[in-house]
Amino acid sequence: MKTQSNQDKWYEGNTGNHQGLVINEETGENIAVVYDKANTPLIASAPELLEACKLFEDITRNGLIPGSEDLELLQKALAKAEGK
Repeated sequence: MKTQSNQDKWYEGNTGNHQGLVINEETGENIAVVYDKANTPLIASAPELLEACKLFEDITRNGLIPGSEDLELLQKALAKAEGK
């Protein structure tokens, strides 16, 4: 039941100091400057977390059983948010 996402993918950039950057993978655009580098993974994972939450809502609302692709999407989003 994997969903198709129109969300941009973001990744972590490095400023060389205590700050972090969040950059749009497709355009190279700076999305955010994160003033505590430890929070950068959470901000960078926002599009994947949103997609995972929408998937979970769809599964829950419709009484469906998640497939392995669904669980993999959720696990990857959580791991990225945790900086793993």
